[in-house]
Order: sequence, then structure tokens, then C-alpha cells
Amino acid sequence: MVRYYAVHTLSGKEKKARDLLLNRAVAQRAWQNSIYEILIPTEKEYVTRNGKRKIVDKKTFPGYLFIKMELDKDSMQLVRSTDGIAGFVELNKKPVPLEDHEVKNILRSMEQAEETPKASFKVNDVVTIVSGAFADFTGKVESVDDVKGKIKTYVQVFGRETLVEFDIKDVELLK
Repeated sequence: MVRYYAVHTLSGKEKKARDLLLNRAVAQRAWQNSIYEILIPTEKEYVTRNGKRKIVDKKTFPGYLFIKMELDKDSMQLVRSTDGIAGFVELNKKPVPLEDHEVKNILRSMEQAEETPKASFKVNDVVTIVSGAFADFTGKVESVDDVKGKIKTYVQVFGRETLVEFDIKDVELLK
């Protein structure tokens, strides 16, 4: 039966482990015969590096791969013997398949991640507005709406605090 299984990898080495497993599966003719998909769930996030604003992929489950596979002796050995993979998530020394609702949640979050980048802002964070009419103003975060990609911030305008809504891409954390 084809199910999804979680495997442990070294954190930060998920892509390398995925690529090695994929190459070995193709070489041993297991790809699309017993191993069907290898996922590294990510979500888009805004970050500022070296003064530049960009969108990066942030791993949702660092240190894990999710493999859609038919579990048999050969496919299990192929996965376990791949460099960078520490082993399956197990119970009583047997790999435990993910529940269907867990897989649906992971796949849904990956689809949503493609649509709207998340921000790492929290209520009461102090931010700088980087574009628009309020560029170079600072403000205090009142609320964050990751679904719409908006943030509400109190900004000092003519000596009064005014609540203004911005796109998440237009603000960054004050350093």
C-alpha cells in the first residue's frame, strides 16, 4: 500500500538527502515503482539580508523528508542506506505512516505557501516602513494578517499615533 512516511535527516541537509535518494531510486529502478514522491515542505517568508528585502523558502519541518512510497524490504533498505538519512520515524522499530489528514494538511500548507509569503512579525514588534508614502517611518505592530499579507501598524503622523495598514512586503523589523 502506498503511504507517506517521515524520515529524519540532518537539519540543513534535507535537499542533499532528497537528491541522493532520488538518484539512488532512479538507478535501482525504484523510482515510480516503489518510491513516488519526496517532499521538503516549505513556506515563503520575507527576510532582509544585507539591507535587501527578499522572499525565501523556509522549511516547515527542518530535519525531515516526507516520502510517498510502497513500504517493502527493498524500498526500506534503499531509504535507510542513503547518506544524510538517519532513519524513519518509527514505533516499535517499524516505520509509521503519516495519517491521511496529516498529509492533507502538509500539502495544503505547501499550496498556500506559494500564494502569500509569511512574515515573522508579531504584535508589538517595532518595524520600519520601507516603501510608499510612509517610507522611513517607524511603527508598532497592532495586528498581522498572513492570509491577506497585511500588517496594521501605529505610525506617528503629525504628533498623533495613527493606525495604518501595509502590505507585509512594505515593512521590515527595526534592527
